[in-house]
Amino acid sequence: MKKVLFKCAIVMLICICISILVCNTGRRISATGDNKVDLGQCFVASNFQWMQANIHAWAQIDSKTDIEDLPDSIIKHFTSIKDKTIKIKGKDNSVRLILWEDDHSDLEYKITVTYKPDTYLIINVINTISYADTDVILNRIEEIFHTIDARPNIFITHRGATIGELRKAERESVGRGLVESLGGKDTQIMEDERLISIAGFSPHLGTDPMDGINFRLASRYNSSEDKTYLWVGTPIITIEY
Repeated sequence: MKKVLFKCAIVMLICICISILVCNTGRRISATGDNKVDLGQCFVASNFQWMQANIHAWAQIDSKTDIEDLPDSIIKHFTSIKDKTIKIKGKDNSVRLILWEDDHSDLEYKITVTYKPDTYLIINVINTISYADTDVILNRIEEIFHTIDARPNIFITHRGATIGELRKAERESVGRGLVESLGGKDTQIMEDERLISIAGFSPHLGTDPMDGINFRLASRYNSSEDKTYLWVGTPIITIEY
């Protein structure tokens, strides 16, 4: 009987050791592995409901590009929705396009081509469908830029909320937890009784830094809605907070 109990104890000890090893390995993968940090999971872990992603992308267009046909070549990427395209020509010869995804009538691609003094292609999209759709949208945006041999500058701001007010200490805790989840280090912290804003650098975001930072997060309580909002921008926040 004693031998049986001893064997059971050994088996349980081995199982515990394996469990600890698996958990630690998982943490190392999320912090130092090749996979990029999943910001959607960071919102969930912070008890915030993800709400939307604001995507802003732009690039200066090479003079060798066929600029006159650029708007029409962009529309070709949305061949299934040509009949839904809005095309507006400005007094400065700029062209603004508004296009919709075939499966998502509320997902707008707002595209602007400016010509003076230099030519720029600017694309703005607000994704309210799901966090996962952000990557699909980014792939579409990058395809458009790559067809004209342009490397886009892409800024993404995710916004989420939780019901009720988080006090200053709670917002600080959320901020510290997010920085840790990003596998990053904060370099700038600004806070008062209403707002906390943290900027820093993480090698696990796949985002080029600006002035040494590639993420900024902020949290503020909205008393009229009784919600505490959270913004996470890579490399910066590009909407009002």
